[in-house]
Amino acid sequence: MKRLLFLLPMPLLLIALWPPAAQGQDGVKRGLELYARLCAISHGAEGRGDGPAAFLLSPKPRSFARGEFRLVTTRNGVPTDEDLLRVLEMGMPGSAMPPWDRLTEADRKLLVGTIKGFWRADLF
Repeated sequence: MKRLLFLLPMPLLLIALWPPAAQGQDGVKRGLELYARLCAISHGAEGRGDGPAAFLLSPKPRSFARGEFRLVTTRNGVPTDEDLLRVLEMGMPGSAMPPWDRLTEADRKLLVGTIKGFWRADLF
């Protein structure tokens, strides 16, 4: 495990070392695996909107690291977990992001934690 931590980019390292209490270490690992498999192609390995396919997409993928969220219900622009879950369930209208409603609710919640972790990691 120590070798793996040295290979992770800094935001992922911070997530791995500081897991949200509700997810636990196994949940963080599962969330990162889901993100890598389903989201990183567009949003990038560090959630910066610079994945390998990003140049092909219009509109460009959001940068989670900069806190770029569009469909939020709050006045301050910070999405609630429910906001992020809704986007995962329904996709992003007018973009290439598909709905991920075929994932279990538990997996979607793990992805929400991972996405929020990219944003928090940039605050350090």
